[in-house]
Amino acid sequence: MRRLAARQVSTFAHVYTERSDEELAAMLSDVDVDTARHLVELRTTGARFHNERIWGTGAFLVPLALGGVIALPRLGEDDQVWHVLALGLASSVLMLFWHAAAESHRAAQKVDERWVRSLELYLGVPPEALATLNGHGQRRRLTARRARVLVTVTVPMLWAAIVVVAILQ
Repeated sequence: MRRLAARQVSTFAHVYTERSDEELAAMLSDVDVDTARHLVELRTTGARFHNERIWGTGAFLVPLALGGVIALPRLGEDDQVWHVLALGLASSVLMLFWHAAAESHRAAQKVDERWVRSLELYLGVPPEALATLNGHGQRRRLTARRARVLVTVTVPMLWAAIVVVAILQ
């Protein structure tokens, strides 16, 4: 029974962007409460998984991308500017890869969060409680996404400045 209901819910995936949370909740009327609660747990776990992938890859790729800065003092006088340029380019590519991977996981995370909201509305959780739990209605200046963009843009700018200094010397 649970698998059948889960398949019914998955058939709604193609329309979730075109519907409001309330409309999605109404579409779930065939799903029994236990299955809906189980689906909330699964979708919440999925959202956490994507969040862990974002920061797990960042914990690996950001230090790796910045590792080239550590190699700069080891470059000798006979090393050419293209060595610095190559380090900077590799570092920038790693940062852009992390940003692209993070955005992909974020998109999947948003789908899971949207389904959790719809399922919780179906289960009778008041919209005010959802807004509080999900942080809606709060305007934060620095979000995790903005921090990722800031780091992704700052690293290539740092390398551009280092290359300019290397050329001028």
